[in-house]
Amino acid sequence: MGLVFNNRPSGLVVAYQGSDEAACAAALKEYDRDLRLVPQDTDAYGRRVYKVYRYQGSEQPSVFVCGWWDEFGQPYDQLSITGLLDMVKRLDRNTRFEHIDPDERNRRLVALRRKEAEEALDEIGKEFEGRLDGRKSSPLPRSQSLRLARDKIRARTRDNELRP
Repeated sequence: MGLVFNNRPSGLVVAYQGSDEAACAAALKEYDRDLRLVPQDTDAYGRRVYKVYRYQGSEQPSVFVCGWWDEFGQPYDQLSITGLLDMVKRLDRNTRFEHIDPDERNRRLVALRRKEAEEALDEIGKEFEGRLDGRKSSPLPRSQSLRLARDKIRARTRDNELRP
C-alpha cells in the first residue's frame, strides 16, 4: 500500500493511503486472467465506482462479477486489493465460500428490516403503555401553565353561563 493521488473535478489533488487501480487490476489478473477492473465515475461528487467484469472473448459480452460498493449502492472511499479480491473469491463458483442466491439475500434483508422496525415499535409501545391504560389521561406530558390557562378559560365560560 502506498499513497494514491485522486484528482477532483475542482482541481484539488487528494492523497490517501490505499491501493491504486493498477495494483488491484494486477491482483485480479493474477487470480484469474479473464477478470478486468473497470473504474467508472458515477455521481456529482466525482467518486469512482469500481466494477469487476469477466472477459469472455471478442464475440461475447463481458459478464459483470461484482462492484466495489456497500449494500446501499454507495461507493467505498478507498479501493482495497484484499477486500476486492475476497469479494471476487466469495462470488466464484469454484471456491468453498457459501453461495447465497440474490433473491434469498433480499428476503433475509427485508426480514431483518421488518424485525428491527417491529422491535422499535415495541419499544415505543412500552414507553406509552402506562399512559394509555387509563392511569394517566394523556399520552403526552402537560405543563402547569397549560393547566392554568385551561382553568382560566373554564372559569370564564362558567361565569358567562351563570349570567342571564
